[in-house]
Amino acid sequence: MSVSATTTLVSYTGDGGTTDFAVTFAFQGTGSASELTVVERTIATGAEVTKSYTTDYTVTGGSGSTGTVIAGTAPASTVEWHIRRNTTTTQTTDYVTNDPFAADTIEGDFDRLAMAGQERDGDISQAFKFPDTYTAGASTTFPEPVANAYVLFNADGDALTTSTTSAGQYLGGNGTASLPFYSFSADPNTGMYRIGADNIGLSVGGSKVVDVTSTGINSTVIGGTTPAAGTFSSITSGGDVLSDTDSTDSLGSTGVRWLKLWVDSIQTTANTDVAGDLTVTGNLTVNGTTVTNDATNTEIKDPLIELNSGAASNANDLGMIFERGSTGDNGFMGWDESGDYFIVGTTAATGSSTGNISYSYAPFKCSEITATSGTLAGITSLGLNAGATITAGILDEDDMASDSAVALTTQQAAKAYVDSSSKAAGISMTWETTTTDTDQGVGKVWANHGTLSSATVLYFDDVERNSVSINSFIDSLDDPTASNSATIYIQEAGTATAGVVFKVSGSVTSASTYSRVAVTHVATFGTLSDGDVVGVTFAFSGDDGAGTGDLEAANNLSDVDSASSAASNIGVGTEDSPTFAGLTTSGIVSVDDTTDSTSTTSGSIHTDGGLGVAKDVFIGGNLSISEGGAVNISTPLLATTDHTATGLSAQMLAGGTISAFETVCIHTVTGEVVITDASAFATARCIGIAPAAISDTATGEILLQGFIRDDTWNWTIGGTMYLSETAGDMTQTAPSTDGAFVQVLGIALTADVVYFNPSLDVIEHA
Repeated sequence: MSVSATTTLVSYTGDGGTTDFAVTFAFQGTGSASELTVVERTIATGAEVTKSYTTDYTVTGGSGSTGTVIAGTAPASTVEWHIRRNTTTTQTTDYVTNDPFAADTIEGDFDRLAMAGQERDGDISQAFKFPDTYTAGASTTFPEPVANAYVLFNADGDALTTSTTSAGQYLGGNGTASLPFYSFSADPNTGMYRIGADNIGLSVGGSKVVDVTSTGINSTVIGGTTPAAGTFSSITSGGDVLSDTDSTDSLGSTGVRWLKLWVDSIQTTANTDVAGDLTVTGNLTVNGTTVTNDATNTEIKDPLIELNSGAASNANDLGMIFERGSTGDNGFMGWDESGDYFIVGTTAATGSSTGNISYSYAPFKCSEITATSGTLAGITSLGLNAGATITAGILDEDDMASDSAVALTTQQAAKAYVDSSSKAAGISMTWETTTTDTDQGVGKVWANHGTLSSATVLYFDDVERNSVSINSFIDSLDDPTASNSATIYIQEAGTATAGVVFKVSGSVTSASTYSRVAVTHVATFGTLSDGDVVGVTFAFSGDDGAGTGDLEAANNLSDVDSASSAASNIGVGTEDSPTFAGLTTSGIVSVDDTTDSTSTTSGSIHTDGGLGVAKDVFIGGNLSISEGGAVNISTPLLATTDHTATGLSAQMLAGGTISAFETVCIHTVTGEVVITDASAFATARCIGIAPAAISDTATGEILLQGFIRDDTWNWTIGGTMYLSETAGDMTQTAPSTDGAFVQVLGIALTADVVYFNPSLDVIEHA
């Protein structure tokens, strides 16, 4: 190549939207090795920041050609991006004697040398230098930096040096009245000059008009050319000091006062005293810190008073302070900014206080308080009409021990009290967790095993909790002749969240002060704890009936007396092949037969008609379809309900948050599903779409192939669906960015229904 252009810098002003900036000149390197420098300049301040590759921008092109700088985030309209070629000044080619002439290599090295030379020319063109006609030979060496000093030419005018005084001063010559040192290029005989020690003068038109010494203005008439006698300690006028309009009143002093002051406005920097009335016909604006009103009474006609007017935000408490002197802390009625509520209280703060005011709540009396919402907090007594007074507050006592007539209770305490006081049905006893075969005390019931499902004996004390004897009743539990003579139900009193059921399955034996009952465990719910008050109920089974067999002819059931003949007797086929016109069951139908199905008339279950199933079907083996059969996804074909999907799906683990209707791919490391993006190969291989949102690390449904509907879609019917460069999206425009990947995902059947069938062929756009 050749280097025919001399441009080494191109600049752009941001607009908040553009991210691609053309590099109009050739440069070496490409990508992260591009030999470019990108500087962002703030237009308002001139502040510059060198941008970082990858973090702030990337580069395409280069390697001896032009290219593009691509911003990670579009620069705002308040900044400029300056892209400068910065060729590395190294030469890495090793030319070997008698080697063939490497024209391309030599030209590349010359190109690099030319580029570097152009960049040095640019640096030199921005450096300070003497004029081409300068021949005096002053030094071009810049002095070493000195803190807080400024740079100036030395007394000989042949070299730069640094000042020896603070940079806060600029030391100059004396000058004269006709040529003052500090003057103006357009008016050189007007300015300031040094008369002598501690003495400066101001000149206008080459003549001194002001002479200032350490004691003040000296022997000068301001605005004239003839000095007046003496030193001015005050200026006295023999006539009026007029404003822009005619007036008959003048300025005065304490001893000689004037009647009125006629001016357009008055601005003071000190206090202003008004001995008489002050009437302001316009607006009164006070910009000071404190306004003191020492009037006996203040009347304000405004119907509204606004405090803290004009504040964009607020961090101060607002309100009124009532001074009480030695009587006590001041009264305060106002708004607590940090608490976000109104308060009435006492405080040591005054009208000059700011910020968060410290205060104590004070009593507040009124005829009525009406609240529409919120919390009435800090109340210690609540007076009610009709003579009902609650003065003891709201107590949280589970046992209601205070027994107060002037206190309310909490919902939790009331519930706990009711729970603890409730009686379970049956005989009232106390549960004991000890499992030993010894008397555990009055009213106790216990088992011979800590795990109730393993218990085989229940022990009952001879008396219940109120010492009423139950011994003879317990001993009668084995009187019926049935194998399970009675059922025992033990339930926790109160919440009834724990209990156990046993059947009496053996004899009852007395042990002097308690009885042993042989039992079989039936069921347990919750956990009975030591000391729980329980209710014990009993249900006797009665004696065993007479006769043998399941169903006896003596009971008029001869038709079903024999299992081998029962089916034919009642007209439902045979014992091995019963038939029914219809069979309805509310429980589970279980078939023990394990015969495989090889046709429509074989297997454990087969039907001459269709099989309708309202819920999920789980198949442990293969699903076979006979010749001419098909798997019909749905009828009608197109979904009629918004946000529905029909087809082949799988439950998959999400490697990040996935929104509804976002397309997903497999993460190349974790194997979890994550949202797609056609901008990179790792995320450009879509395998499915999420019909519903899935949280990070959760398992959710992924549609692999089928039909999906979203009423917010507006696709072109029959158009091809592609994976989008926008994360998780589909598009009907194939990606066209260099380096992006094109994958067909399906076809739009309607504006809001897509047949989703992602191709596994992925093509990179070059």
